[in-house]
Parts: sequence; structure tokens; C-alpha cells
Amino acid sequence: MAVGIHHGEQCWSGNKLAPFLQPPGLWQLLWSDRRTHAVVRGDVDLSREFQVASLLGGAAFFSGLSWQVAMNIFKAVGVGLYQSFTSVGIVCTMAFFLGMRLMRQNLSPIMSAVDKNSFVNVRSDIGLSIAIGGATAGLVFTDAFLGASPFLAFLEMKTAVSPLVSVLFGGLASSLGFLATTAVQALNKKKCWLDSNFKP
Repeated sequence: MAVGIHHGEQCWSGNKLAPFLQPPGLWQLLWSDRRTHAVVRGDVDLSREFQVASLLGGAAFFSGLSWQVAMNIFKAVGVGLYQSFTSVGIVCTMAFFLGMRLMRQNLSPIMSAVDKNSFVNVRSDIGLSIAIGGATAGLVFTDAFLGASPFLAFLEMKTAVSPLVSVLFGGLASSLGFLATTAVQALNKKKCWLDSNFKP
């Protein structure tokens, strides 16, 4: 099963939980629902995984680019921490969704693992886009110029840090945002964007 592409599996069943919590793109290549060690046994179709990663990575480019532009604009106009968090999340959600639809349109004719745009996958694309919006919004809490959140102050990078530390802080912040958003979706609907009957 390709994350966010082919559906019908319940998120709550045992070994489905871990890949359900992972961000898209690179993780699609590193983790499948057959466990990573299955690659060694040859049970995973790496060509298919690469195709799915291309879809998700392409869509992530849209949200990543939009994040920096949105942050620069909101900081320039003096928007506060929580307003930036909400606004950046909305912008990146829309950007990722646009990326998913455009990448599907362009990749589906040449990649068999990528489904073409349809009413069925538009719902799951919306759900995944919201989760990615939460992940990108989480990065806002690492910006010291916006002030610290009383609950997430440990994410704020107040001084110049090394690139490695920046990556770790960014990864933690986006992972928390992704996990929190996806958990709210799952607890509210008892299903997530991996399920074929998901409705955002």
C-alpha cells in the first residue's frame, strides 16, 4: 500500500500505526507498511515506492516553498505567533493540496503507482494536506522573532545554532505538528487519510 495513494487499510491496526505517523516524501522510501527490513528480502517494490515518493516529495516542494514566503510576509507585517501559526498552516495546506493535484496530473500518465485525479483521492489528498499544514505550522514555533509559546518554548531557537541542531529542531517541530493534526483527524473521524472512505 502506498501512503496517501492506495487506500482501504485501517490506521489503528498494529503495524499500520507507525507509517501512519510518518511525514511523507523521504519517509515513503525508508518505511513501508511491510517494515523496512522487507526491502532486504525483496518484498517491497522499490520502483513503486520511488514513484509514490516522487508524488509526495513534489507536493512537499510546494508547501516548503510557500512556508518561507508566508513566514517572511507575516513577519514583515508584524503578525504574532499564533496568528502566524494559523496563517502559515492554511497557506501550506492549500499549497500542498495544489501540489498533490498537479503532481498527480503530471505523474499518473508515466507512473503506474500514482493514481490520476479522482473524487476518491481528492478526499484523502485534502486530509493529508491538512496534516502537512499542521506539520509546517509547527515550524513557526522555532522562530525566536515571533516570541515563545508557553507550552512549546523548548522549540524556540533563541541563538545561532549549527545546521544540524536546526535540522533537529525543525524535524521535531514539524513531527509534533504532523502528529497532533493527524491525531485530531483520527480521533474525530476514527479514520485517517489512508482510509478509502475518509471524509475531511
